[in-house]
Amino acid sequence: MKRIILAAAFAALTTPAFAFDVGIVAFQMSSETHARVANAAKDAATAKGWKVQILNSEGSLPKHAQQLDDLIQRKVDAIIVAMGKPVEGEAQLKAAAQLHASN
Repeated sequence: MKRIILAAAFAALTTPAFAFDVGIVAFQMSSETHARVANAAKDAATAKGWKVQILNSEGSLPKHAQQLDDLIQRKVDAIIVAMGKPVEGEAQLKAAAQLHASN
C-alpha cells in the first residue's frame, strides 16, 4: 500500500505539467530534515505549475491523521507524506488509495 502511494506521488511529480492539486503533510516542520523534504516536494510541484499546500502536523499524531483526512475529503490529486508516521496513518492511507482506485 505504501509503495503504491509513494509510486503515485513520484509519478505525479515526474509527469508533464497539467492542472494538479497536491497536499504535502510534514510531521514536524521544525525538524530540518522534515522541512527539507516537504519544501523539495513543494518546489518540484510548483515548478510544474501545480497547486500545492504544505501542512505541518507539529509532531502531533492526532493532527497528522486529521490533516490526511482533510486532504482526502478535499480530493486532492496527490498526497505526499514528508517524514510522516505511516503505521499510525494507515487508515488514512488506505482511504486515499481507495479514493484513488475509485476515480
